[in-house]
Amino acid sequence: MSSRFTSLIFVTLVVGSLGAPAPQALPAGASAVSTAIVSSASSSSIASSSTSSAVSSSLSSASSSSSSASSSSSLPSSISSSASSSGVLANASSTSTSLPPIYTGAINTTVLFNSTANFTHTETYANRTCKEFVANITASANNTIYTVTPPMNQQQMLAETYIASMATAPFNVSNSNGTRIVNGTWEIYMQYCEPTGGPTKPSVLQTIHGIVGTAGYWDATPEGDEGYSFVVAANNAGYGVLSYDRLGVGNSSKPDGIQIVQIGLEIQIAIEISTMLRNDTLGLNRTFSSVVGVGHSFGSDQLVGAAGVSPSAFDGLILTGFANNKTVSPLSSLLTFQNTIANTLPNTTAATTYDANWSELSNSYLITASQSADQLGFFSYPNYTQAALDLFTASKGTYTIGELLSMTNFMPPANYTGPVQVVTGARDAPFCATNCYDVPAALNITSKLDTAKDLFPSLNASNFETFVVPGTGHAVNFHPTAPEAYGKIIAFLTSHNL
Repeated sequence: MSSRFTSLIFVTLVVGSLGAPAPQALPAGASAVSTAIVSSASSSSIASSSTSSAVSSSLSSASSSSSSASSSSSLPSSISSSASSSGVLANASSTSTSLPPIYTGAINTTVLFNSTANFTHTETYANRTCKEFVANITASANNTIYTVTPPMNQQQMLAETYIASMATAPFNVSNSNGTRIVNGTWEIYMQYCEPTGGPTKPSVLQTIHGIVGTAGYWDATPEGDEGYSFVVAANNAGYGVLSYDRLGVGNSSKPDGIQIVQIGLEIQIAIEISTMLRNDTLGLNRTFSSVVGVGHSFGSDQLVGAAGVSPSAFDGLILTGFANNKTVSPLSSLLTFQNTIANTLPNTTAATTYDANWSELSNSYLITASQSADQLGFFSYPNYTQAALDLFTASKGTYTIGELLSMTNFMPPANYTGPVQVVTGARDAPFCATNCYDVPAALNITSKLDTAKDLFPSLNASNFETFVVPGTGHAVNFHPTAPEAYGKIIAFLTSHNL
């Protein structure tokens, strides 16, 4: 087995050994190569993205207790604490002489946004009330400087993805050159829903969707079937739920897709939103004593990273579509996700239903090419309805080259002790190679989900739980088994008084 394999979508990882111990956290600004977990138990290999040394370039220079730029005393004096919505980039020289020269091309700071200022809308249903609004979120992070530029066209995108997948050195490391502080205020679209009469549970659930997803992932109702909606299930159980389009997605700001939209900044945005929920500064007229992070896929990655940066940001973590593995194969990213420059797609319903501005995006913004790609990456045939697949394709969002390059760049949560539950489909493709039970007997674990425990060395066994959702693919919320998964999540939260 060689290192010529891609992780999940784009990033190439260095091969290591299955069950390797979690590494020590790196100091801010350090550079490291993630270590892959590879098993020969099946024809499909498995690679760890998180049990490995993580590049700590995602860490904010602000203290772990707050991600707000204005609260940081360690930001360079040249960075304004009241940055514009386009964000501010501060150059930082590399400490390595073996890397290529710093990319000095123009940084695209244009922010595309298809809402009006101070947008807000409230909808009242039979048993719940939902409010849509736009919040200005200020955050700063120490992003990686990538020396790549947006591909000129789709042919170059495919060719360079292939080259990256066959490289002998990790593409995201060999094409980086130090770090720079990214500091700004961005418009983030949000939806908050609560039971009629207000929440009865002490915690608010802050959801974070994954790659290709949007805020709508958590409130999907194909053919009007509310059984698919996590928001409805949580509201019925007494919880308030906040969902949002991540930076670069849907109705949120869309700055530079390589240098700005990276996991480090998105982690800091998630932490800032958590702080604002506690302090009632989002305009909800609600003060919550605890905040639980609920993630899917890349959103779960962000929650793991947030627990490493600021262990007190979330009182509990629900990690769906997740394990401490990522499936790898020579050209899996090309064959499954079919990374496509978003602005090259025709103006079909699938490309315009949720986000009508794809044609205006730079070439650093990508999307899955077709419904077939969505099916392969997110669904378990035949255990879904055509209506659910149609809705997924119609409501999907963009992702960026910067996210693909940086998705493993976060500090492991060595000191996190809050309750953690992992809920993943038994036939999840990206994290389980379509079989979450296919694990080497020597590991003495029930499923690949149990590998996530290695990420939390300070966690008591009583605070960790997994649930493998039967017959379900990566997009748990779009399978008929979703209500069963939601029941397990709510029972777990209740058992921990959250």
